[in-house]
Amino acid sequence: MLAAPDIQRYARQILLADVGRQGQARWLASHVSATGGGAALAVAIEQVRAAGVTVDDAEVAGTPSAEVASGSASSPGFGSRSGAAGIAGEIGGLWLGESVCLDPRVGCAKCRQAFLAARPPPLAEEGYAVEFAVGSAAASELLLRLLDPSRPAVALAFTPVPHRARVHRTGCPCQP
Repeated sequence: MLAAPDIQRYARQILLADVGRQGQARWLASHVSATGGGAALAVAIEQVRAAGVTVDDAEVAGTPSAEVASGSASSPGFGSRSGAAGIAGEIGGLWLGESVCLDPRVGCAKCRQAFLAARPPPLAEEGYAVEFAVGSAAASELLLRLLDPSRPAVALAFTPVPHRARVHRTGCPCQP
């Protein structure tokens, strides 16, 4: 049951057919962790929190609750968890890089590494815009997954030229 202040604060989200009171209550009861760093992760954390989800960001570089080391992709703690080059942060099981959002359930390890290796770096003048898009996509994907845990896994890559997003759903191209 939602309290009156929650109904007032989250009224716009509650009006969405896919969210409603039950979905908002699920978000308010949800707790996800975030590790690493980067602008995309910061955007994702901000947007997920705005939806009402509790985010534990004690291991995120640059956050007020970061009492531990920087948590960069090169640190032993984060790197060993993700095991993926080009990934700077993680929130709720989604890996984030400067131009990718990757659910580690997509494909096999070889296909995930190829997906990450094939991504072009964002253009310097578009860097923050691409990271904002990645963070927003990750927040949306995570919020949808919290509403429907059976949602298929996704991998997103934002490419600078031409401007487009490449999306992969579950399944592994190297396996028939």
